[in-house]
Amino acid sequence: MTPNSTSPNGDFRVLLVDDRAPFRALIRALLTANGPFDVVAEADNPDACLTAARHHRPDIALLDLSLAGHATGALIGPLMRTAPATMVAVLSALPASRHRRRLRSLGAFAYYDNTQLAELPARLAADRRAFTRALQGEDTIAPASYSHSTSQH
Repeated sequence: MTPNSTSPNGDFRVLLVDDRAPFRALIRALLTANGPFDVVAEADNPDACLTAARHHRPDIALLDLSLAGHATGALIGPLMRTAPATMVAVLSALPASRHRRRLRSLGAFAYYDNTQLAELPARLAADRRAFTRALQGEDTIAPASYSHSTSQH
């Protein structure tokens, strides 16, 4: 499986999935101002997420853990089948120690704590590079998940 093509300028193409438009706008601004990211689509529910993933084939899908009325964990499998070269990452204010293992078992590559948003662009870029290596057959782990695992347990 080959990675998705990046934006014409080489940026990682991102799909933001959160039911709160102001939070999506905040994350969009943070990513585009601080890293190699192009937010190609936004979605506020699972159906819109899958449609956007099918149409845009993003490099990264950044999902809110708590989509109003929807189980984000149940979205991960269909999203991976729709866009298998897309790195699925979850963002939440809830402690990683409670959710990371379950979400990784469902297929999420990384989990980010939204109380540390300043670090998000660097961690997301590093994890996408690791995910690309994994798609190419390397045995790898998301650097952000590994380097912060002991501090979040």
